[in-house]
Amino acid sequence: MKNVEESIKGRYSSQTRNSFIEMNQIFKSIQLAYFEGSRSSVPSAGGIYGLKIIVFYLNQKRVFDSHGMLEEIAFDRTSINRYCFKDSQNNFHEQSILIAVTYDYESYYQKYGNCGVRYAAIEAGAFVQNLQLYLLTEGIHGCPLGFVKNDDLLGLEDEALVYFLLN
Repeated sequence: MKNVEESIKGRYSSQTRNSFIEMNQIFKSIQLAYFEGSRSSVPSAGGIYGLKIIVFYLNQKRVFDSHGMLEEIAFDRTSINRYCFKDSQNNFHEQSILIAVTYDYESYYQKYGNCGVRYAAIEAGAFVQNLQLYLLTEGIHGCPLGFVKNDDLLGLEDEALVYFLLN
């Protein structure tokens, strides 16, 4: 495993990858970054662990929570490039993978009121940082995004806190 300093130096890449990434590498990195076995890899206020990680790839949408994969459903990825990244055709292409991190609003709100979203954002940030470091050890570069235009087209039940793009 690369040391942290090498990983941090490599995380600012905006290069488009030329080779196909095995999706199992991505899914394994998600598991390690959020829920490794029976324990979580990130802090969570009050032990809520209410994030959902949604991976858009090929023509699929796969949803994970703190216990593992919940579901995999068909998804028309052409709408992502057409409506979410319409400024440039190079932003989202056939091999691109978009990861959305959402949260269960009710769980955080019941325990912490309006501050709950702040705790969910901290948890999401820790997850994305872990994910980025795990992916870099595999030589996979990505970029966190704070906002995706027209994110309602992605069919998300809850508001996305952060996005991560593997291009």
